Amino acid sequence: RVIKLQRKQYSVAKTTMIANRLTRFKRMTRTKKPQYRWHSAVNVDSRNVVIIGGSGSLGRNLVSKLRNTNPQNKVISVDITRNDDAQGNVIISQGTSPLKSSHQITEACKQEFGDTPLDSIINVAGGFVPGNVDDKIFEEVDIMMDMNLKSSLIAAYIANRSLREDGLLVFTGSLGCLEPTPYAIGYGLSKVAVHHLAKTLAADDESLNVVSILPETIDTQPNRKSMPDSDFSNWTPPEHISEKLTEWIMNPPSRPESGKFIGISTRQGATQWKELSNI
Repeated sequence: RVIKLQRKQYSVAKTTMIANRLTRFKRMTRTKKPQYRWHSAVNVDSRNVVIIGGSGSLGRNLVSKLRNTNPQNKVISVDITRNDDAQGNVIISQGTSPLKSSHQITEACKQEFGDTPLDSIINVAGGFVPGNVDDKIFEEVDIMMDMNLKSSLIAAYIANRSLREDGLLVFTGSLGCLEPTPYAIGYGLSKVAVHHLAKTLAADDESLNVVSILPETIDTQPNRKSMPDSDFSNWTPPEHISEKLTEWIMNPPSRPESGKFIGISTRQGATQWKELSNI
């Protein structure tokens, strides 16, 4: 039996050998993550955190919660506007490439934290644009990929370079996008891509603690404005999410296992967190 590879024929044994060499090469060239030991001289009760989307409704709430939990927590907010509650800010100008944005964040981390690695990177950036297959579909997909997927790719890039061993990397997916989204195709595509990114990183890099939160609907002013007739008691307050994220950041044993997807739904003001399978 033979397998065709790069227009040549190789035996199964030869193909296996090539695959093993590629795997070893990948491990050798992968960026080495900074080491961090809890019994070091660093104050283990404080955390160094980057929050992408730190000026949004959920991001602002999370920054405040972290700072109130321990004033020694150092938080860098990454967004298009400043968050004065954060220790540092990276302002991303419109049109800035994801790579340049990533370099800005990396430099800000060096200036703020020196050689101390990050404890957590939380991506709560994103947005929602409805739309079907019409003349605007291409523009809508581009917008959603920029807001939802590329912000997640930036988080992954920073994690690969600045997150400590067993550091927490959180992505924000969507519970609604586990089903077809004919009302918002671009949004659905971008969130499913985020889910795939999270699964891939968790499977590829055991040194990361990759967790995805999948809210149903977050109770924010923009959402209320766009859906004024909805039952807001079935929407999740940002405070509920920021409390759980702060718990995970401050108390590593409380975190879900890497690769887990956590669904978030609220009914009559009561929020439930459920581990999802078959994502």
